[in-house]
Amino acid sequence: VMTAGQLQGMGTTQVASLLVEQFAGLTSGQAAAWLSAQISAITTDQIAALSTADVRALSTAQLIALRSDDLVQLSIPQLRALSADQVAGLATSQVAVLSSDQVAGLSTANSAALTDAQWQAMTTANLLALSNTNLNAVSTAQIVALNTAQITALSATQVRGLAAAKVAALASAQVIALNTTQVAALGTAQVKALTEAQVLVLPLGASQCPPLGAVAAALEEVGLSELVPQDRSRWQSLEALVVVPWLAPAL
Repeated sequence: VMTAGQLQGMGTTQVASLLVEQFAGLTSGQAAAWLSAQISAITTDQIAALSTADVRALSTAQLIALRSDDLVQLSIPQLRALSADQVAGLATSQVAVLSSDQVAGLSTANSAALTDAQWQAMTTANLLALSNTNLNAVSTAQIVALNTAQITALSATQVRGLAAAKVAALASAQVIALNTTQVAALGTAQVKALTEAQVLVLPLGASQCPPLGAVAAALEEVGLSELVPQDRSRWQSLEALVVVPWLAPAL
């Protein structure tokens, strides 16, 4: 069995020439002994041969040394084996090249470990691959870290699946970025959780007028329901807003 010193003495060409079977036979201790330059020389077939224990034994510096074409070869079990510190240590450029299948396969612990910068580096296609469970596993701060393009890219199902507290934490710019389909997908609890500042900008973010149900819930949230007619046929839907008349004062 090769010692750590012997492994580290191998040149990058020698490392790349190792058979897949030899790589698969490495112990966790041997995997952890590789130098960053040697990790960069690993082939895609070799990285795929590493056991989950080997992957978990890699240091943050070793993981950062992985080339993009190696990183995308990591299987779902290999990714799920990464610790929170390992996930948080990935470069934003590495997170950006993950495939949609890899992102969809992340555990809730993996998703929660991503930093704000890593979330911002995620492609819109990868965001769409996230399950509602994974989205709700992340912190409110991580949701708020998403840029407006990422917010707009979320599916109606993902938006509706967000916890009301996360919806209430969205910045005004994020609320404005919601499209008509996303606004229509908001559930009653989510609309009720919106702050007054969010309610005021919500209609401005849609390319078409918001659904009357969402308007009614917003009016109720800010305590105006009793001051407008309940007959929604009297409400006027315009291009990007709904005009709701005041009730005539009682004589």
